[in-house]
Amino acid sequence: MYTDLTSDDIHAFQKGRDKAFTFVYNSLKANLYRYCLKQVKKEDAEDITAEVFFALWKNRKKMKSRKHIINFVYLTATHRVIDLKKEKRSSDLVLDADMMALLLKDKHYIKEDEQLARLVMSEVQQMADKLPDQCRRVFKYLLADMPIAEIAKVMNITPAAVYEQRSVAIKKLPEFHLSV
Repeated sequence: MYTDLTSDDIHAFQKGRDKAFTFVYNSLKANLYRYCLKQVKKEDAEDITAEVFFALWKNRKKMKSRKHIINFVYLTATHRVIDLKKEKRSSDLVLDADMMALLLKDKHYIKEDEQLARLVMSEVQQMADKLPDQCRRVFKYLLADMPIAEIAKVMNITPAAVYEQRSVAIKKLPEFHLSV
C-alpha cells in the first residue's frame, strides 16, 4: 500500500531506482486516471496521466515525502486539465463549471491530504477575490452549494443574472493557475 512508503523508499525514488518509481506509479495511476477521466475524454485522460508521471520522474529529486508526491501529481494533473480546457475554449462552458465543481466538491483525491485541501481552497478563495463584486458573491454562494433560485432571492437579482455571473466567473477563473 502507498501509505507504507518509507524514507528509504523516498530516497530510492529520488535516486531514480526503477522499483521505487514503479511502486509509486502503480499506487497512484488508477486514481489519477479516474480523476482526469471525470474531467476530460478518455484519450485526454490517458495523455494527461502519462504526462504527469513523466513530469514526476523529471522532478523526482525534489520530492521529499509521500505528501509532496501526491500534491505534485494532483496539482500537475489539475494544471494540465485547465490548460487543455483553455486550448478547447470553444467548447461548452458547462465543462469548465463541471471541472470547477470537481475540484471544489469531489475531493476524493485530497481527503488523504488535508494540506492539499487547504491549498486548493486557499487558491480558489484568492481567485474568487479577484472577481467583480456581484460575480464574486454569486461564486461564493455557488461554492456553498446554494441553489440558483436561492442565490437570486438572497441577492435580489433574477436567476438569469445568477447564470450570467456564473458564466463570467467561469470565463475569468481559468485564467488563474493553482501554484505548487
